[in-house]
Amino acid sequence: MSSEEEYEEPKVEAVSTATKQATSEYIIPDHVYINDKIEQRIKSLFSIIPNDVILKEFKIDSVNLEMRAILLNDPSITKSFKETLDILYKSTQSQVLTPEKKTETEVSIISKTAIDLSNVTYKKFEKEYITDELMNIERVTEQLKILMPENTIIKFVSSSEGGLTVFKFAINILVKEPKEFFNLIHSLNSELYSININYPIHMVKTAAGIEVEFNLDFNQLK
Repeated sequence: MSSEEEYEEPKVEAVSTATKQATSEYIIPDHVYINDKIEQRIKSLFSIIPNDVILKEFKIDSVNLEMRAILLNDPSITKSFKETLDILYKSTQSQVLTPEKKTETEVSIISKTAIDLSNVTYKKFEKEYITDELMNIERVTEQLKILMPENTIIKFVSSSEGGLTVFKFAINILVKEPKEFFNLIHSLNSELYSININYPIHMVKTAAGIEVEFNLDFNQLK
């Protein structure tokens, strides 16, 4: 190179927080998409429950649904209610639990083989996950304590190691209405860590409120 030739500085490219994920064969699960898919499924079920049906217990997984409810008027599931459930599940059966009662009847409802919701666009995570360090189980647990409501029971279940580290938890919270559970999901969605709720989700109406039990995954790249 002659002295008259212009010297060019070597180019140094900035490394973003997404580089770790981009260069890995493992992909961090999109927690917003997972959470929204579960939320929309539950909301679709709540929206079809008639006014004369009081839900006492609700348990859902990725395939099946179980409900226990009080029917204030008709001692059997209304035809329209069952027809709507048949849109969301391939089969639905009900059983009367208190046939001796006349004013109100308790029933068990079991729907099997979930059908995907139609005409629904799920939200997606549009930011970048924090991937500059691997948080240990103690730090993750403390992070969850901050995010969860007061008096939440957080139980560590298991972890899967490898390129993608997943800490699995069982969570128990008490809310006054389902809206508080959905607000919690929205709070998780705003995090820059992949934190998704998981099935099964179990809600029981108690004297203190609605007890909600669900699984939760905290996902990180190793």
